[in-house]
Amino acid sequence: MYELMRQKLEGLEGDLVSFAQSLLQTRSLSRQEHRAADLVARQMNDLGLDDVTTDAFGNVVGIIHGNENGPNLLLASHMDTVTTSENESSAWSGKLEQGQLCGVGAGDVALAVRVCD
Repeated sequence: MYELMRQKLEGLEGDLVSFAQSLLQTRSLSRQEHRAADLVARQMNDLGLDDVTTDAFGNVVGIIHGNENGPNLLLASHMDTVTTSENESSAWSGKLEQGQLCGVGAGDVALAVRVCD
């Protein structure tokens, strides 16, 4: 399964960083994650996942069907972020500074939605 994921993601690092920046620039406060969910679903489709669905609650599920018997792998995360009292432009910047993504949710599990190795 890990090899299959690596093969599907090979050469996409720049695209994934760009996507993560877009997601960090998208406000996704609790119960207002629909724009972030749309971005995640589009990205999963663009990456060629076998199945992508969004349920009535806004949860996005992406499936890659394996071709071997073995264990399954589940990656789960959330897309909402907290409110911030910081400067609005910097809090939602999604800037890449010295190899680090900056913005609300950048160090949170919300970013794990799109960055996994």
